[in-house]
Parts: sequence; C-alpha cells; structure tokens
Amino acid sequence: MVALICDRLELACGPRAAEGRRDVAALVVPPRYQANRSAQWGDTMRARIELEFGCPKTDIAPALPEGRRLDGPALRALRLLGESGCKEQAAQAVTGHDLTKIAADLLRDGDLIGAADAYWAAVHSGAVISQEFYDQLPSLVAKFTARGNTALYSRTPGGPADVEATNAAYSLQ
Repeated sequence: MVALICDRLELACGPRAAEGRRDVAALVVPPRYQANRSAQWGDTMRARIELEFGCPKTDIAPALPEGRRLDGPALRALRLLGESGCKEQAAQAVTGHDLTKIAADLLRDGDLIGAADAYWAAVHSGAVISQEFYDQLPSLVAKFTARGNTALYSRTPGGPADVEATNAAYSLQ
C-alpha cells in the first residue's frame, strides 16, 4: 500500500516503497481469468497497473460468453486488461462484441458503472467508436445525476451520490 501511495503522490518514501514495489511485482496474475475469482484477478491487475508493470501473462478470452451480453465482471476485466497495456489481447478478446452498443444499452438499463467499463474496454481494445455514440452520451449519463447535487452521480437514476458512479460518469464525459 505504501508503494502505491508513494507512486500516486510522487513521494520519495525510501525503502518501504521499494519493498512494496517488489511485493507488487511478485504478485502473479492468474494465468486464466475466472469469473468466480474476478476480485483477486482484478486487485492484482489494478496494483500492477498503478505501478506500471505492464501486460502480464493472463488469458481472459475463455471466460467471455460468445453471443451473450458481457456481464459487469467481464467488462471490468476487459477494461483492466486494456489499462495494463494488453491492447492486442484486449482487441482479440472482444472480437464479436460491440462494446459501445453494450455501453449504451447498459446506460439505458440503469448500469452506469458497467457502461463506463464497456466504453473503456472499447477504447483500450482499439474499437471504432461512432459519433452517434458520443452524441447520445450526455443525455444517457444525465439521468444518473445524484439527488440533490448536480455535480455528483448515483449508481441508479435519481439515487444518492456515489463515488464510483461519479468517477464512471466523469470518465464518460
């Protein structure tokens, strides 16, 4: 944790930070993404992304349901795969999935966070994103404005402010 904080704040934290970097570097991303272990896979990926350790050897494609809409954990995994620098692998994994359509559908269905994950997975995988998608984003995101505060967003339309939802909304704008 010290290494992540020092890295984020660009602080010189000495040997504790170096020890933390070594600990994170030693973390092994499971070779295959499994939905039932998505939290462990995601936590390891996020730590590696934060410290810019690059694309690990991991495979996500077998866990993606072909012909069915991707669920939240799969979309989050795709986003993390792209954020870690695995652009080719992310592009290959999303073959046959229209991530921008999924993002728009999720916004219409009331899932702001899943929509942001789908959008960023599309960006990281090099998908072509239409102007039509960008044109509809403001109205789709606006319905998630938090009750009582127009600068914050909620997980559900008209709900209470939520930090993860607010981050997701701003990442889409």
